[in-house]
Amino acid sequence: MAFRCVAAHAVTLFRLRGTPTVTTATTHNLWMPLARRFATAVEDADAVLDGLHYAASHEWVKVNGNTGTVGISDHAQKELGDLVFVELPEEGSSFKQGEKLASVESVKAVSDIYAPISGIVSAINARLSESPDLVNKSPYADGWLVKVEVANKGEIDSLMTPDAYRQHQAADSH
Repeated sequence: MAFRCVAAHAVTLFRLRGTPTVTTATTHNLWMPLARRFATAVEDADAVLDGLHYAASHEWVKVNGNTGTVGISDHAQKELGDLVFVELPEEGSSFKQGEKLASVESVKAVSDIYAPISGIVSAINARLSESPDLVNKSPYADGWLVKVEVANKGEIDSLMTPDAYRQHQAADSH
């Protein structure tokens, strides 16, 4: 009986308003609670992008040919909080997988960033010196840290796939 009542109300809403919309806080319709729940779930979820490889320490790398672009995951930037300073290596610096690559300072603490793969730094994201918050706003696009010439493509196999990383961060948050 309750379902019929709700269904009838939904049909009435469709007739009166067309498609359900959520335009203002004062809009009263059947779909508002569902829209709020969905929006909250999307905000709370940490983005994990396909096509990237992830380290257990929350760095990512996207390999294109012999060049790898390195950054930190959405999960990591959320855990760190608002970044106020990013210290990047110099171009030409070399490092091995797992070594300290960079450091970031947030309002909470200073944290080291580790190299997900071995390589030589071919470019740094100079925009981060003036706008370290790009890492918070766009960790997978504008907030990348360095580009490297990949020294050993076999190391990519030791990194996590997006699905494995989703499981890792879920376990990490419990």
